[in-house]
Order: sequence, then structure tokens, then C-alpha cells
Amino acid sequence: MYFNSINAGDYGTAWDEFTPRLKAQAPLAQFAEGDSTTQDSDVVIHWIKGTGPYTATAYVTFTSTQAAAYGPNHDTKDYWTLDYSMKLISGHWRIDGTAGHNGVEYTPG
Repeated sequence: MYFNSINAGDYGTAWDEFTPRLKAQAPLAQFAEGDSTTQDSDVVIHWIKGTGPYTATAYVTFTSTQAAAYGPNHDTKDYWTLDYSMKLISGHWRIDGTAGHNGVEYTPG
């Protein structure tokens, strides 16, 4: 739902996939502006591992295209390799943060 919502420009639905802690760090308007030109493709969930009774890590890769003004280092295409920290809140898994998988977040396309 997260990536589909970004691609559809439905930033509120994508943002609702965040934990309250992450929402406080990236308010909806800021999140929407940052992803306003983004399209994600080739999304693959490689694995999900439990890290505690209400936490997990998901290793996800995907490709993003975006306007240069919104890409890291003004890239217009990037290949992402991220570990998403997840928390179970009220029966729903929410994104609580990201880190580069094996220390690498992305490579420019």
C-alpha cells in the first residue's frame, strides 16, 4: 500500500503507514513535498525478520525516479536497498525508520 500510494500521489495514505514517532519527524506536508515527483517501481520485499514481540525488519529494494530537485544528490533515478524498521501498533505493522541494507541506502541510476 505504501509504494502504491506514493505512485498515486496519495501521500496521506502513505504517511499513515508511519508510526507516530516517524510522523512527528516528517510531518505530512514535508513528506508530500519530498515525494511529490516520485514514482517507485520494481519493489521487492526480500525478507522480513522478527526482532522482538512487536518489531520486525523488512529488507526491501526498489527503483525511484524523481525530479532532480528531489533526488539525493540531484539524482533523477536511484536504486534503493533499505531495511525498514517496523512496529506492530494496534494490529497494524507501521514503518518506524529506514537504514541502508548492509550500510548502502541507494546507488544512482
